[in-house]
Amino acid sequence: MQSSDEIDTLCVLRVAVKTDPETGHGIKNACSMLYGSCWKAARAMGAESMVTFTDLDEPGTSLHAAGWIEDGTTNGGEWSRPSRKRNKAINA
Repeated sequence: MQSSDEIDTLCVLRVAVKTDPETGHGIKNACSMLYGSCWKAARAMGAESMVTFTDLDEPGTSLHAAGWIEDGTTNGGEWSRPSRKRNKAINA
């Protein structure tokens, strides 16, 4: 039986990388390295799984390179709830 302070699943909301001043592009493989590091840190904290979400137009190349496995597609949704109103997402 798990105690209430154990972590089962963590979620990566976003990763961002610094632009290489010489090329004007993101640092090569940086996102993949960040996703891999997130998973390593999650395991160290006792997480058994980790999730993230991408838009349908994003290929997920960095996730695949980091060893993440696609588990399916959701219908999406809105962040707004009766208890905490949010602006409607654009192009939803």
